[in-house]
Amino acid sequence: TLKTLEMLAHHGTLESLLGWAAAPRDVALVMPRVASGAQGLRPVLPDEYAWAEIGRLDPAGHGHCSYDLVPGNAVRLSSRVIRVTANNGSIMTGPGTNTYLVGGGARNVWAVIDPGPALDDHVQAVLAAAPGPITSIFVTHTHKDHSPAALALQAQTGARLHGRIADHAQWQDSTFVPDQALAGGERFELSDDASLRVIHTPGHASNHLCYLLEQEKLLFTGDHVMQSSTVVINPPDGDMRAYLGSLRALLDEPLEWLAPGHGFLMAAPRQALQSIIAHRGRREAKLLLALRELGPSPIEALLPRVYDDVALRLHAMAQRSLTAHLFKLRDEALVGCENGCWALAS
Repeated sequence: TLKTLEMLAHHGTLESLLGWAAAPRDVALVMPRVASGAQGLRPVLPDEYAWAEIGRLDPAGHGHCSYDLVPGNAVRLSSRVIRVTANNGSIMTGPGTNTYLVGGGARNVWAVIDPGPALDDHVQAVLAAAPGPITSIFVTHTHKDHSPAALALQAQTGARLHGRIADHAQWQDSTFVPDQALAGGERFELSDDASLRVIHTPGHASNHLCYLLEQEKLLFTGDHVMQSSTVVINPPDGDMRAYLGSLRALLDEPLEWLAPGHGFLMAAPRQALQSIIAHRGRREAKLLLALRELGPSPIEALLPRVYDDVALRLHAMAQRSLTAHLFKLRDEALVGCENGCWALAS
C-alpha cells in the first residue's frame, strides 16, 4: 500500500496517472528480498540501495544480510573482498566512507582500498577485519574522507602506499605521500587469485583512480560513481569535461559490479554510468536554457534556475558543480564570462 501511494504521489492529476498507466513500458517482475537492520527483519524492495547487494550475498533469501551500512562492521562481499564503513556519515559522505580489503588466496595477504578518515576506531576496525597481513594500501583520491587513515594503517602494518598527488592542493589531504605514484594502467597481483588494474578517472578530482578487481569484474569507484547522489565537481581540481570523459571511458571496460566509496554494491554498471552521463547532460541543457532566457547573468541568478529540483540547503555545494558546468561550456566556446556575468557565446 505504501509503495502504491508513493507511486500515485508522482502524478499531480488523474489525467497524468492514466496517461502513465496506458503508456507502453517494461515492467520488472521482482520479489522482495528479506534482510535485517535497525527495523528488524523486513522485506527490501528494488528501489532500496541494498537491493542488489542482498541478492548477490544471500540468493537463497535466508535474511542474514543487512539493509543498513553499520560503521565498524566487517561485511564479507566475496572470498576476495571485505568492506568496513567508517563512522563519518554526513551530507557529503552519505552513510560513511567505505574501506575495502581485497586479497586472500593461498598466501592470505590483503590490500586496503581507501583507508578512509583519520578515525582511530575505523583504523582498528579495518585491522581487526583483515584475515591476514595488510601489505599494500591503494587510495582512489586524496579528499579528506578517503586517504588520511593511510598514515596510521601504514605505521601499524608497514604496507606500501599507492596513489596519486592532486594537481591542486585545495581540499586535499596534505599528509598523503605515496611510495608508488600511479598514472593509470598499472596492474597488481595481490594474491594468487586477485589482481587489480588501475584506471585513471579524473573529474571529481584530478588524481582520482578506480581499481578493477579483474577476477570479479568489480570496480572500486571511490567518488567517481556514488550510490545515493551525484558527486560534486569542484574546480579547480574538479573538472566536468574530464569527469564526463572518464565516465564514457568506463563504458568500454568489462564491468559487472561497482563498489562505491559511499553505499552498497551496485549492479548494472553500464546503466549506472549512462544514467550519470544523462543526468549531467540534462543539467547542462537547463543551464543553456537559463542563459538563453535570462541573458547575461551572475552565477547566483543561474543557480536557482538550474538547480530548482535541489533543496536550498544544498545550493552551496550545487554551485560548485554549476561552476564546473560553466567552465566546461566556456572551454567549448559555448559561453563566456564578462564582469562576473555569464552569457551564451555570440
